Amino acid sequence: MDSNVTYNRSKQNFYHEIKQILHKKHRESVWYMVELMGLHGQEEATRKQACARLMQQLQQPYPASRPTIRKWFGLNGYAVPTREQVYCLGFALHMKGEQLDHFLREGIGQVGVQYNDYREVIFLFSLENGYAYDQALEMIAEYEQMFEVQTEMIHTHSTNQLMKEFAYHKHHGRRAFMKWMMDNSQFFKGYSLTTLDYLHTYKYMIMDVIREDSKRNLDNLMRETDFALWLQLKCNTDAQKEYQMIEKYIASVKRKKRSKVSEDLLDQIHELNRIGNSDRAFNSTIVQLLQNSAGKPYLPEMTSKHLSDLLSLPVQKEREIRSNIAENVLKNMDPEERCPGWIVNFIADYTKDRYLADTVGEALMWVDKFCKEHHRRCRLIQREDFLPMILYVSQRQYQHSIEQKETRYRRDDAFDMFRDMVNATFAACGMRKWNPMFQLDSLLAACFQRDDMFYYSELCDAVKIATEEMTIE
Repeated sequence: MDSNVTYNRSKQNFYHEIKQILHKKHRESVWYMVELMGLHGQEEATRKQACARLMQQLQQPYPASRPTIRKWFGLNGYAVPTREQVYCLGFALHMKGEQLDHFLREGIGQVGVQYNDYREVIFLFSLENGYAYDQALEMIAEYEQMFEVQTEMIHTHSTNQLMKEFAYHKHHGRRAFMKWMMDNSQFFKGYSLTTLDYLHTYKYMIMDVIREDSKRNLDNLMRETDFALWLQLKCNTDAQKEYQMIEKYIASVKRKKRSKVSEDLLDQIHELNRIGNSDRAFNSTIVQLLQNSAGKPYLPEMTSKHLSDLLSLPVQKEREIRSNIAENVLKNMDPEERCPGWIVNFIADYTKDRYLADTVGEALMWVDKFCKEHHRRCRLIQREDFLPMILYVSQRQYQHSIEQKETRYRRDDAFDMFRDMVNATFAACGMRKWNPMFQLDSLLAACFQRDDMFYYSELCDAVKIATEEMTIE
């Protein structure tokens, strides 16, 4: 059969499957909330009953407003509990550590308990020992008051060690536990270095592929120019990098009044040279590759700012820790007092004009605003950040392997490579493994059709078309 006919048939099947997936009911946090209340089924009556059961177990102040809590059960809208709200529910429902970790992973699709985050570790200790939520907040405030401001955070792979030590210290009483936390405060950096390493790894794996493609396309374009002849006429070019020589050639051509090389071709050469021969890994290049044309809620949306925030997580988290501690210290001081020197310096470091706060009241206003704004940027790396990256890397690796072996595409082999890469990554990062019962996982699996596979950009286009058709229907 003609390859174009086969591809078009695969594309039709791909679009049809995407539309079916979007129509189908998939497992979501609502299901988990209903099951958490000991009920089964997704009928409205069942969801109302489950919501009523939860409200009976909650005490003021609620973790969210009543309308929001109803949305957790798919009533008058849809919402997913935040990470902090899950911890609040953990106290209300008297959960233990394993139950809470399961709730985070399976219930709201986030990374499990972060043993490198002092707040989460204190919450976990309090749950294990039957403390109330207010008591846990008191312990967090106590930790922040005792924190030595000169402490330098240690950015190492310490999560597994902290997990083991927590298991030992969690039943040794509050005072002994707090002493252990203060003795190890430099390790509570607030993020998993293993997870961050995986994100960096996938970023550079993608950039390697992009560079390889760019160099191949660049070579093809350079053959359309007189670059080879220009290079022969130049002296002392051996010590200069290819990137520099091509840029000099572009500049030389542009200085000529008449040139056989068009401006558009020179621009293409410059862009391919920038990507293919540069040592830098540009976030914008990756974002352009994984751009979501369909928009949320069906597929994750990656922006340059979001990727930049994730990759700079160590800096972001340390700012968050120190701003939280500064806020706690200032709240326990007289507003007219002189602001502590380390907080004055902290504020000055994060303002363009090096604003110097004189009083506690002035400093508290600035720190409170900074905490709220910075919290939005300081997000943990999640499954949805990884999945488009893993899809691209696995597909390119599979494509390379069949070209090397000179074999034909086989759907099962291509999909198995993707799924195994996902599960290996998520096992190391403490995330929910591959599960086609969830919509995003199912959509990504559809990229592997019987006769061909489709990239993330094509999936975004298919979802966009399907949603538009569903709206008309």
